[in-house]
Amino acid sequence: MKQHFLLLSLVLFILGWVGVSAQTATVTFLHNSPDPAMAQVDVYITQYDNTAKADNVNYKDGLMFTDAIIFGGLEVFIDVAPANSGSKDDAVVRFSFTPEADAGYQVELFGVQGTDGWLANPDGEPINLRVKQQIVPNPEPVVGEVGLMFSHGVTDMESVDVYLRGAAAPVFTSVKYGGTTTETKNVKRQLYTIDLTVAGNKNNVLASFECDFSTIPSDVIFLTSSGFKIPNDNNKSENGLYLLATLDNGSVIKYPMLSGSQKSRMQLINASADPVLAMVDLYVNGTRAADNLAYKKATGFIDYEAGTPVIISIGSATSTKESEAFFRDTLEPLRPGRTYQVVVCGVSDTASFSNTASGAPAVLQYIVAEGALEESTDPAKTAVRTIHTVTDLGTVDVRNATNTYAGALTYTAYSPEYIMVEPAIDTVWLYSTTNGTPIRGWIADLRGTKRAVTMLLTGFFGPDSNQSGPLYNLVLIEPNGTINDKLSVVQPQTEWVAELVHGSDWQLSPNPASATLNLMIPFGNSEAAAIGTSATALLYSAHGEQMLSTPLTVSGSGISGPLNVENLPAGAYRAVVIGSSGRVVGSAGISVIH
Repeated sequence: MKQHFLLLSLVLFILGWVGVSAQTATVTFLHNSPDPAMAQVDVYITQYDNTAKADNVNYKDGLMFTDAIIFGGLEVFIDVAPANSGSKDDAVVRFSFTPEADAGYQVELFGVQGTDGWLANPDGEPINLRVKQQIVPNPEPVVGEVGLMFSHGVTDMESVDVYLRGAAAPVFTSVKYGGTTTETKNVKRQLYTIDLTVAGNKNNVLASFECDFSTIPSDVIFLTSSGFKIPNDNNKSENGLYLLATLDNGSVIKYPMLSGSQKSRMQLINASADPVLAMVDLYVNGTRAADNLAYKKATGFIDYEAGTPVIISIGSATSTKESEAFFRDTLEPLRPGRTYQVVVCGVSDTASFSNTASGAPAVLQYIVAEGALEESTDPAKTAVRTIHTVTDLGTVDVRNATNTYAGALTYTAYSPEYIMVEPAIDTVWLYSTTNGTPIRGWIADLRGTKRAVTMLLTGFFGPDSNQSGPLYNLVLIEPNGTINDKLSVVQPQTEWVAELVHGSDWQLSPNPASATLNLMIPFGNSEAAAIGTSATALLYSAHGEQMLSTPLTVSGSGISGPLNVENLPAGAYRAVVIGSSGRVVGSAGISVIH
């Protein structure tokens, strides 16, 4: 690439015409058109019939017009032609603007030629080949900081927020394709992971880039997104996503997308309480991914190709190939390096089931929950996500004494971020947002090291109106696909606090039992006041149904009493003891044999 300076005599004439007090502007040019036909371009800059040319500017490269003296107050013309052009008359796009004196500008070539073979912009913005300019502020330098600006140049990408990973708020918000920020935002000179997210949705990360600003010799860095979100669907382009950093001198640093192996990870969950879907086969892009996946069951996380649409199909448990599926849908392409949970919910025949709480049919569909964790990001905390798949249940809060796991959660919604909680046994409550009253509670064991868990609300709020399907319940899902759907249910009048005495400290004899099981729960003075003067043992089946309620005796050293299990079916049960104060004392598993 080289620049030719033409018509020097005219420049000298202009200098004489404007006088010795004339003030100039600075212009940098960025080639940001991923159109293969524009892989190299010639750029002509003209002011008052004085023209300078830059030859063979490559895509993602930039330059500063050092050979052209550009005066403030006079119109400037930018002509862009294919490489090896004869003159500016060969230009395929032309742009003009009038610079201010003593100002700096970034001029950007962006977009593509024509419309055939290119994906439309999701926000409806035009993607035709264009040139734009943006004045670059010249703020007072701050030691240890650098000013950032941002331009959205990816034709097939929606509006974005720009986050420095770990920050609570974005640096730039709601930037549409073709849009440019107008002011600099100062940040520390250091290494960052920069996330481009769907505007207004921090957890829906579209692309990430690792950028080291610590040693860049520029007071302002002009960041520009570049390439295609889905290259293969854009005339089979190979131009993937980049973040370009244009410096004060016109040079460009290219940051490739953090894509790892170009794989995404996905967990499949069957949360449809429709009896027809009690056990299904799931296919991903034609290949069986889950064989005989029962209701309330999940796979572990599995690697899948990123960057291409994903077709997920549902077949009966007896299906032998994808063509036998009775339902299929195409998901948006998975992002490289991202982790997802795809949840089957809804019903196969909406006429046979009640509508959702909003009045809409509970159609069979997939929830795509991006940003799934396979382990907690805080080693000392348990990471918890909540997903609502109870078709006929309205808006709810899921919380305990100190944490709101999910607020105002509607059907098919999930908590946008994992909640970090103490790894302990606690009572999780479902609250109605309509009247603020508790609906149901569960005792959940959230202990573990670096544990990440999903709390799935599933089933029917009104089974009688839904083909006598399963009553709603809370299920814990682990990243490896292990599930716990046998949480002890707690009635609304119970106080929602952590257990006082863990079940491992209980004395249960005999256990297993066939007739009478003797229970003894020791406690100290600190627990006595919290329990009250009496207690009750509630026995729940593996499906959460209350099977027994027995009064217990509270003495100075513990809670004791017999549980008559003679008439209960053989199986596993959960005993929950609640003090007269309403405090959950604890829970333990027991077995009944005959």
